Amino acid sequence: MLDKAKKKLLYILLCAVFILSFLYSCSSRAPDVKYKITYDPSEPSASPAKFEDVGYGGITTVHKTENGELKYGFMDKTGKVIIDYIYDNAGNFDESGLVAVCKNSKWGFIDISGNIAIPMIYQSVGYFYSGRTQFEKDDKFGIIDTSGNIVVPADYDNLRSLDDGYYIAMQNGKCGIISSDGIISVPIKYDYADDFKDGMASVDIDGAYGFIDEKFNLAIPAVYNAVYPFSDGLAMVCNYIYGSGGEDGDDSAGDFVEGSKTKFIDKSGNVIIDAKEYDYIDVFRDGLAHAVKDGKSGYIDTRGNIAIPFVYDDGGGFYDGLAWTSQVGKCGYIDSGGKTVVPFIYDRCRSFENGYAVVNQYSKDGIINQNGELIVPCEFDEILSVTKDGFAVFSQNDKKGILEILK
Repeated sequence: MLDKAKKKLLYILLCAVFILSFLYSCSSRAPDVKYKITYDPSEPSASPAKFEDVGYGGITTVHKTENGELKYGFMDKTGKVIIDYIYDNAGNFDESGLVAVCKNSKWGFIDISGNIAIPMIYQSVGYFYSGRTQFEKDDKFGIIDTSGNIVVPADYDNLRSLDDGYYIAMQNGKCGIISSDGIISVPIKYDYADDFKDGMASVDIDGAYGFIDEKFNLAIPAVYNAVYPFSDGLAMVCNYIYGSGGEDGDDSAGDFVEGSKTKFIDKSGNVIIDAKEYDYIDVFRDGLAHAVKDGKSGYIDTRGNIAIPFVYDDGGGFYDGLAWTSQVGKCGYIDSGGKTVVPFIYDRCRSFENGYAVVNQYSKDGIINQNGELIVPCEFDEILSVTKDGFAVFSQNDKKGILEILK
């Protein structure tokens, strides 16, 4: 009897241990959820709305065809239409909380509740940047604020916004740069002018490009066919050759040979790196430039020295401190010291943006963070880039949805 009682007790204890171990194992393996699908297109109640990308706060511009005409409205991150399809065209919501909309060929702005914030009286408008945007009225351009107040009168033939609150301004066929307050940063006297980057701005004089400094002096003569903005103290400049495969300097009529005289110059115009020894070279980011030599990818520093050896099959520039590279058909990410931060396990990699990168494994997209954590598993047909506030459009079975990365 005692033996039977012991066996029964032992059996109960073993069962208890097994159950507790199982529960602990399950809890320890439970995934740390890093994202959620806010709009699932596979749900029966999902809106049939069509959209391309997601705006700030997950508010998305949607469109559909009514009576043969394309109409635009807006839905929230869950797929609920919050502003009806009443507009002929529309932009995306940005951090200003406003969005550009168009009716009867006139543009204005509405807020997230659909209230008119700025009347639809303009031929065209842009996106707000630091509370300002350009407008076009009576074929002239000016700048307004988020209340619709005119900050810069419509005195310009054209205004094109740059990415830091400045505008390329055109008057009487000449270009310059103005601030969002209308202060002239680059005199309006050039055939073309770009924004200041790293203390220098490129200008076009009679079809050739050079650079002016912040005092508007022509620091580098306009002698180049093409230039790229300064970054890390260097600018890529090019003098293309026209010829039929002759020696460098042959400018006879014939084929256009690109890249035969590509160099990197400093702010005094001195040639620091001659790119002719490379198959390809990119602009500098974080002090390094991706280059290709003899079919292999590596990175050089601003003196032209090899910083990361040419041992990769392919690669990209540094963004958010990391660059994707590939070896033997797989890609991962390295830091500026050449250390592998994300292992080479993915089939395709994109550059980091807003702290995230889209990766692909077995033909499915996912998202990693800068620590290399796979915060969105590779199970989507396609994922577009992640917005500043952590939203992304995904595609699954030819239907688009919205996901949100949890902070």
